[in-house]
Amino acid sequence: METLMRYIYISNIVYAAMLLVTAGSKNSSVDEEQSLLIDSLMDKYDRRIRPNSKGNPVKVYVDMFITSFDSIRETTMDYAVTMYFRQHWNDTRLAFNDTETIVVTDNVRERFWVPDLFFVNVKRANFHYVTRDNVFFRVHPTGLILYSVRLSLTLSCHMTLEDFPMDRQFCGIQIEPYGYTTKDIELYWQDSNAVAWDPELKMAQYVLEGSDLSERIQDYSTGFFGHVNVVFVLTRQLGFYVLQTYIPSILLVVLSWVSFWIDVTAAPARVALGITTVLTLTTQGSGVRSELPKVAYAKAIDIWMAACLVFVFAALVEFALVNYLNALGTSRQNLSKLLKEQLAKQRDMNSSESEFKEMQETSNNWLVKTSSINNLGASYEKIPKSPDGLTPELLSTRLRSNSYKCASAISIQHKPEVPVADSLFAEGVILKNRALRIDKLSRIIFPTSFLIFNCLYWPLYMMN
Repeated sequence: METLMRYIYISNIVYAAMLLVTAGSKNSSVDEEQSLLIDSLMDKYDRRIRPNSKGNPVKVYVDMFITSFDSIRETTMDYAVTMYFRQHWNDTRLAFNDTETIVVTDNVRERFWVPDLFFVNVKRANFHYVTRDNVFFRVHPTGLILYSVRLSLTLSCHMTLEDFPMDRQFCGIQIEPYGYTTKDIELYWQDSNAVAWDPELKMAQYVLEGSDLSERIQDYSTGFFGHVNVVFVLTRQLGFYVLQTYIPSILLVVLSWVSFWIDVTAAPARVALGITTVLTLTTQGSGVRSELPKVAYAKAIDIWMAACLVFVFAALVEFALVNYLNALGTSRQNLSKLLKEQLAKQRDMNSSESEFKEMQETSNNWLVKTSSINNLGASYEKIPKSPDGLTPELLSTRLRSNSYKCASAISIQHKPEVPVADSLFAEGVILKNRALRIDKLSRIIFPTSFLIFNCLYWPLYMMN
């Protein structure tokens, strides 16, 4: 019994060894057959001559699969893309009798003829070599060749930025033979879906909405060449610019309106607020423009930043006007008070009513007829010294210190029966009230104007 078990065990080992030898010989024979087949195909094959060199042109079909859209730069007008680029053509010299395709390795691939296609609008191109060359060359029994290569390209894209950042760009890839004219190569897309991309493909600022394929014959001085072109439709996402540009600029414009509620006499606060908003908005606009090319036309974001700057600057100018009117009204009221005090002191000093009326008449005549502030002090040289020490010379000095305001006040035509001091005081009140009224109107006019601007701006560019 023990002898029988030993015999069966040895028989199984021998049988397994025979199977391994047989399989190895079969694999070896398959490898030898493929090697012999490649050698036979390469026998008398000349890669310098295109297929069917004396017959019809070679029809080359291309397609591509986009794996990623990388940086799209407006400053340099280009974009980067990574793709699998495939070429299909038929070379009857490589037809063989078999049912399996042959994948050619790197060192053998260089011995076959390939079309001399190039990318017309490429700036930079890179092959991928990790972990081996990302290239394969497949030969079908009918002589059909599939040549695929993985590429990273930086391509030029002539962008139109009138609607930036609510724009839509059309960036393309153009492919042509470099040396073979239409007499040698006819270039076509593989089919209507020759350009595809990863459904999970995402970009930071753009959405890839679709593509448009076209074919044509390109006429050069050196001949007619086949030309295929794909145009990608890229729509910019507005979210980044809303958060980084539009909302901050809106807040700055609204902040400039706060000065309309600040008292007109608080000049430091209103000036600081106005200048701060103007400088901040100018800096923000400079930052936006630094990321864009220097084009000759106005972009949508340029119009927005310019309009915001106009609103902010107008608020600062409004304060200058209001402050001027308030200061002018105050100066006239101060001048009226000064004249009333002087006349009251002179009235107390003169016991005779006739002498007082004569002095008042002299004062009024001087105020109406005198056109030079410097002569004002000289006209009062005969007025006696008041109890508080206000001499005619001191009065003349005070009036000269407010010469431009005083001259404006004196030049106003007033009713003869109304004293000059009362007329000046009333005019000062009117000017102050006018300044306050301008502030109140600005609280309505500025927000309304900005709202109208937004109602025109956003529909105009969003519909485009």
